Amino acid sequence: MSQQQGWTMALESEPMAPVAPCLHERLRGRDHEAFAGVMREHQQDVFRAAYRFFGNREEALEVVQETFLRLYDRADHLVDGNNLKGWLFRLCHNLCIDRYRSQVRERRRREAFLLYHGEEVTRTAPAVCDDRPQRLQIALEELPARQRQVFLLKHQEGLKLEEIARRLGTTLGTVKKLHHRAMRKLQAIVGQSGER
Repeated sequence: MSQQQGWTMALESEPMAPVAPCLHERLRGRDHEAFAGVMREHQQDVFRAAYRFFGNREEALEVVQETFLRLYDRADHLVDGNNLKGWLFRLCHNLCIDRYRSQVRERRRREAFLLYHGEEVTRTAPAVCDDRPQRLQIALEELPARQRQVFLLKHQEGLKLEEIARRLGTTLGTVKKLHHRAMRKLQAIVGQSGER
């Protein structure tokens, strides 16, 4: 057997993550057992992705719930052969971004209301942090959502930049740029707070 044939056999024997057509049919038919099986198989991974994004259990659980509700509502849009896990991660990512943006808009509305009524706006972040993990957590919260996600996928999950690009459905160049900007901002923020 040639080396090329060996690679071909190895590639063919590796499990590809596409969903079996019969599972797609069952999901499109609103089969509750099929949905329960998909949830059992993927809910921990979806939770970890949402938790990495928010760093908050309750927020992550809300995103997990919404992700699987959307799967149920949009099962008709599943295409045979699609990678269900990738589809779920993309949906989870989009929901995290939407939720984060909504929270930012709500916070800005609240602050504008308080300022309009002559009340002082106070930030919830502590003024002084003595240890690095807290400074880093505060700095991560100040990053734009996509930069934070790329940083966490690389440094907490240990993914390579190529895998992050695939998971987020973007180019490697974009991921490199987001990671570089996140690192620069984190170094600047953590450095500033450490000088206080």
